[in-house]
Amino acid sequence: MKRLEEVDVSHNRLDILPASLLTGKRLRVLDASHNALVGAALPPADDLRSSPIEELFLHGNGALELDPAALAAMPSLRLVTVSRGAKALRGGMEAAAAPGSAVASVEERV
Repeated sequence: MKRLEEVDVSHNRLDILPASLLTGKRLRVLDASHNALVGAALPPADDLRSSPIEELFLHGNGALELDPAALAAMPSLRLVTVSRGAKALRGGMEAAAAPGSAVASVEERV
């Protein structure tokens, strides 16, 4: 798993994403869309500070409560997809980001 660069776990009825999946050494793209992710399905911000993920697909899940600070803590993240609330999520990420750091693009998808 440490050598994978892209992982597609979409359509698998996952209800959480383990920290180990988000912090793989080379993982750049994680597609976790269309699962059963609800609530706080992501690990806390401290666990994501070393995440190399650039693209995170989370659209098509349940009532997902994403922590903007956790996403803002991911240093390489440049794209996040969600089903709803993209504008609010991006605003929260901008507020939580370190001064001068780039914030990922947040897109709404079905």
